Amino acid sequence: MTLGMQAWRLRVQTPDGYSITWLQSALRCLTAWVSLAVFGLGYWWVLFDGERRSWPDIVSGTRTVVQPKPASRKDKAKQ
Repeated sequence: MTLGMQAWRLRVQTPDGYSITWLQSALRCLTAWVSLAVFGLGYWWVLFDGERRSWPDIVSGTRTVVQPKPASRKDKAKQ
């Protein structure tokens, strides 16, 4: 997971919640370039897709999800 993805609590996973494979990762990367080459249309696609998927998500069979915020130290101390 990249530093930016950790800061924004994003995770790329399969629809079942598993980690993606190298092939899925390569497909995402190639499709990302195509998405950007057409003026970002592949990423604007999330506004029109019912499941909020970008072209890299659709092509590679993955999804990008926001992970829940970790409990703060105060919340842990109360337990």
